[in-house]
Amino acid sequence: MLADGRRIRHLSVNDKLADNDGRLLDGMMNADRLHPAIKGYRVWADALKPIFHELLGPPAKEDHAPPATGNPGARSPNEPGKGVVPNRTDRGEICRGMHP
Repeated sequence: MLADGRRIRHLSVNDKLADNDGRLLDGMMNADRLHPAIKGYRVWADALKPIFHELLGPPAKEDHAPPATGNPGARSPNEPGKGVVPNRTDRGEICRGMHP
């Protein structure tokens, strides 16, 4: 749900995450089957883009966001006191990410 003070918008991406019988499509969810995997978050983000464009206008010409790490707890390397430490991905692999 998104609200802009005047309207509430409901966005469903269920048809892109699951088949007609409600079975999750491969790669959309993490092993816990509760949280989206990167592929699932991409589906969600792509569905939100037109709404954000409508509400906020077109994206800036230059993106100032830090690079994606695959770690939801990542912090900017410029943030004081936040050092790079190894983290495990949802597959148990070690990745480099920022630790809070």
